[in-house]
Amino acid sequence: MREKDAKLQDKYRYTQGCRNNAESIEFDIFRNGTYETTCVVNVRLLLSGIRTFSCGNGDDFKLSDSTMIEVLDFLKTNRDAIKYSDSQKVKTLDDWSGSGLNLDEFLYVGCEVDEALVDEQLNCVPPRSHKSGYVQVGEPYTDALDTRNGKERYRPVYATFHKKTKDGRTFWIYAGHCFAGDDVNRVPEKDLPGSMLRKLKEVTQGMDSREFYDYILENFNLDGTALRLVLNIIEYVKAQEFVNAEDAQCHLKSLLSGAFGIEEREIKLYRAPQCEGANVG
Repeated sequence: MREKDAKLQDKYRYTQGCRNNAESIEFDIFRNGTYETTCVVNVRLLLSGIRTFSCGNGDDFKLSDSTMIEVLDFLKTNRDAIKYSDSQKVKTLDDWSGSGLNLDEFLYVGCEVDEALVDEQLNCVPPRSHKSGYVQVGEPYTDALDTRNGKERYRPVYATFHKKTKDGRTFWIYAGHCFAGDDVNRVPEKDLPGSMLRKLKEVTQGMDSREFYDYILENFNLDGTALRLVLNIIEYVKAQEFVNAEDAQCHLKSLLSGAFGIEEREIKLYRAPQCEGANVG
């Protein structure tokens, strides 16, 4: 566990959502070293933009930027622990029902799922596509840009499951959100806490290497080759061990500015790990 995670674990308490309880984060409030009350943050309200929550003593508490960053970071850590808890574990319908998460918050592209979960998705609404070893739910998730056949056109994508055979065993795989009849994920995996965390850090702290790459992944439509190039450039700049943010940004600017539509103002959001605490340009 990272030192930062351990500190957050000591300060905050996470409760998974379920049928009878809302997903929440609690923390205690002290005044002059004395316990005063406990604030309960409703996660769904938090992710909808609400920043003021009720406390046990009847008062309301508004999350400051620094507390908001900690709460979102803590939420992301706990949700990731549920989503990626064991990459070898089969994701079951019972596990999903008890997680309190939406389907796209619970599954990740390429994970194995049990047949009961696939059947539940097949039967909840008429499927978009259904054939042997392939199920595509009937309700579109969103639209994605389709550049196949040399044309650009937005088309709906659907949660998709297909069977895979490996080592003599056949099992169901979650393929992500795919075009009709397809099995290639077309939408970046949803991470609302991480997205909100990055956007808040943009205006308060800047972003480290991983966060800056996630920002590029989320905001630019780049293919795999371009993304690998961007990642290599970011890792190269990180390895230079600049002692201040401006030098790191200047070097990154010389390599990335104007490429793939990345603007200078976006490069100024980058903060190398060793520049912790430095002002963002």
